[in-house]
Amino acid sequence: MKNLKRVLFAFIFLFAVIVNAQKVEYNGKTYKVKGKVILLDGQDVTAALTKTQQEEINDLLQTSLAKLAEEKRVKKIEKEKEKKEKNIEKKEKEAEKKVKKAEKKQKKAEKELEKREKAEKNLEKTSKKYAKNLKKFEKLKYKGKLSPEDEDKWVKKLKKTQERIAKLKIKLSKF
Repeated sequence: MKNLKRVLFAFIFLFAVIVNAQKVEYNGKTYKVKGKVILLDGQDVTAALTKTQQEEINDLLQTSLAKLAEEKRVKKIEKEKEKKEKNIEKKEKEAEKKVKKAEKKQKKAEKELEKREKAEKNLEKTSKKYAKNLKKFEKLKYKGKLSPEDEDKWVKKLKKTQERIAKLKIKLSKF
């Protein structure tokens, strides 16, 4: 729809330029120039004008046509400049989006790393706790200081710790 409006506007503008470009203001009178014929109020006055007057009218016409052509060229340059600016803005926005996406990805990676480090730390801590409790259990058992109920409690405690270690290893393998 916008393109149709632009094309229509350009067409009307060109038509107006063509119609106006043939009119020349000379000595307070408006002459129309069609090819080599000069008209005044719709009447051919080419023969009534002197050669210098005809040349001046034609020179004025050429000057006005040159001005219109220059204006058209300037407008075209401005449109191209505007288009380039829009492209630059678009590329800047795309670059900003890429930067934001990269930052988001980096934050996600950092969080994953923190989770992995935390899981490794928990595994190490639980493994040390298991080793310490196992050593203590074996020491108490060797000395004979454990009742059958206490021994069952220790076995359950060690088994729970082993299960926790297995879960932590599985969790760590997912990273």
